[in-house]
Amino acid sequence: MLYGRRRVGKTTLLNEFCKGKDTIFYSAEQSNDKLNLEKFSARVFEFYGAFGGTPLYLQQVEKGKSFEENIKQAFLRVTAYLYEEPLLLLRQEVQEPGVYNAIIEAVAAGASKAAEIATKTGEEQAKCLKYIKTLCSLGILYKETPFGEKESSRKTLYGISDFVFRFWYRYVFANRTLIETGAQEAVWKKRIEPDYNDYMGIMFEKVCRDYLLRKNSLGELPVLFTSIGRWWGTDPASRQQVEIDLIASDGNDYLVCECKWRNTLLEISVLNKLRQRADVFNKNRHETWYYLFSKTSFTSALLEEAKKDGHVVLVDLEQILR
Repeated sequence: MLYGRRRVGKTTLLNEFCKGKDTIFYSAEQSNDKLNLEKFSARVFEFYGAFGGTPLYLQQVEKGKSFEENIKQAFLRVTAYLYEEPLLLLRQEVQEPGVYNAIIEAVAAGASKAAEIATKTGEEQAKCLKYIKTLCSLGILYKETPFGEKESSRKTLYGISDFVFRFWYRYVFANRTLIETGAQEAVWKKRIEPDYNDYMGIMFEKVCRDYLLRKNSLGELPVLFTSIGRWWGTDPASRQQVEIDLIASDGNDYLVCECKWRNTLLEISVLNKLRQRADVFNKNRHETWYYLFSKTSFTSALLEEAKKDGHVVLVDLEQILR
């Protein structure tokens, strides 16, 4: 059994081991079937967004306690196992943990380009890139270029790939003074609870990506794609930056996807915008299917459109978890 996590490099091994296996930890509530299923689906992903998939971290989750209670218990106490976990891991894995910590902190605060990260850390960009490369190899950061562009693209962005690191730097590291002075309740109420839906956005994109990869390996998609990724660029008409959460292609046909983690029903306007952005990305597409992923469900207008147009596919949390 793969259990611990005090070695960062173990993440890749764990990911390979868990690939294709359905593993879910959940404490059900007494309710009607539909409501309980919706709560179950959302709760699975909310826990995943904070604890990731490492068994030892999931063992910190206490049955019978709410998500809020588990977050306070596992992260917002100075004696909690996860309170200093990322810092301890960095000290074990790298020789200059202070520099690496500053880089992760900068990324967590919104710096996504190499130049921005270098400015925030006060390090030279070339030196910064060396450290970033190490963090990427450890599975803590990821490097991303717009779909269809070379890895050397000047549009390259960096983000935090490890969910525990991402949660910790966003909510724990930035609020350590408050936590250490007993303000755990205030940190939850004013820092975590109102922000968590936004935080979950990137995590949900990863879940949707994994869903497509799984379906692709089974040959259950209209396109047997060979590449997948996020895309962003400038709309020449509006001169504004636009992005598409996921694009997958076999070189001719495309899946163009929108992933929405929000509590309201997904509206048909989201589909219309997605079609427009697909044209900004590339008008010379052979055939295109539009996939819309939603935390909740879809408006009647969007459901009706999907019935009429076989190139519109709607996926909710229940379908992702099947």
